[in-house]
Amino acid sequence: MNTDYKKICYDDNPHYKLHYTFETCPQISTPPHLHYDTSLVLTYFIKGTGNICVEGQLYQINAGDLILLNPNEIHLCTVDSNTPQERISLYIYNSILDGFQCGEHAFFNAFYKRASGTHNVIPANIVKSFGIDKQLTKILVLTEKNSEEDIVLAICAIIELLSLLNQTSETYTWNDIVPPVSHKQINLIIKYLSENYNKQISIDYLAKQFHFSKHHLCRMFKEYTGTTIGEYCTLKKLMAFNQLVCQNQSLESACYQVGFQNYSNFFRLYKKYMGITPSEYKRKMNQK
Repeated sequence: MNTDYKKICYDDNPHYKLHYTFETCPQISTPPHLHYDTSLVLTYFIKGTGNICVEGQLYQINAGDLILLNPNEIHLCTVDSNTPQERISLYIYNSILDGFQCGEHAFFNAFYKRASGTHNVIPANIVKSFGIDKQLTKILVLTEKNSEEDIVLAICAIIELLSLLNQTSETYTWNDIVPPVSHKQINLIIKYLSENYNKQISIDYLAKQFHFSKHHLCRMFKEYTGTTIGEYCTLKKLMAFNQLVCQNQSLESACYQVGFQNYSNFFRLYKKYMGITPSEYKRKMNQK
């Protein structure tokens, strides 16, 4: 069996990072996991198929499709293990516009004018017609060269890409976008959990409020989100904790504000999901 797996990461630029991944046998790579990013994210599927669940909305992905993700959109992406996969993932930070005399929000309209969990996948025909595929390939080539001149050109090419995405979002109709598979009641539950993440909410309470049996609620939530209610709530709390830490809240104060009752339990969960300790995260943010 051919087990080719290649992932090249370009992470040394403070304004963006780019990952190029090629997998002949996707099942040998890192298993998918529920997470969120703190940057804008574009993932272009050059080859392969799969699906992505974003805030309870499940999208089918085909070769040539482009995924757009806002910061803090909880998502889980699964690729088809039976077909080779090739993709480019580009992570863009707000600082990409540092040094340019322009309003950052105008360039980010294609991302921030979407409601969370909506219109996350642009289909291949639209990607191709606007030249987004060629622009991403150009950025990859410039990033690979990695000279000082090419890094500047890559930043300019990313800003040009943002402009292309704005043109795309202003031109296509929402009917042209890949439609999600969702469940109205599950979406309402996700909205409720997002608005009440810092409260103690039991499965029994949710089942009663939204007229499900406890077993049916857990099964349906897992089916449409790819995760459990407990895991979803935990990640929402951790996201809110990080935001409070960035606002100079103390670690313990932020922990209790987002709804954790015990710092030791919070510490264990934080390390599990984030891969670093809370104090390491705070130190990292203070260095920026």
